[in-house]
Amino acid sequence: MKVKNLNTHIEQIINGYKQQYQCYRQLLELSQQLSNQLEDSISANYIESIEQVLHKRGEIVDSIKEIEGNITTHKEAVMELLHLKEFNLEKVQDLIHANLKKELQEQEEAARQIIKAIIDSDSKNAQFIDKKK
Repeated sequence: MKVKNLNTHIEQIINGYKQQYQCYRQLLELSQQLSNQLEDSISANYIESIEQVLHKRGEIVDSIKEIEGNITTHKEAVMELLHLKEFNLEKVQDLIHANLKKELQEQEEAARQIIKAIIDSDSKNAQFIDKKK
């Protein structure tokens, strides 16, 4: 019973990571869109377009925070089930199904990669803005 509950919580964590990944993809697309708009800054409504992109990004960040809250709930449930002080894949990996372990690792890595891409894109945008000043 304990293992079934554990796997159910891990599945919910994975689903949360998948939802976050989709949000991160949207953030990356918006960062790239912002980059294009910065380069085409001669258009009359360019400030308005940038404001719209930034507003959308804020909404997506709010969604990510909400999803993170759900993920945290399931991580806390896993910690309680296993009497852990922190959620750590290494501590639960031998207790969950192998396919869930693999999927959890893949989702964590995908999130790391896309967050890095967002940071890189945002950094380029910031450099472009600094050059325009």
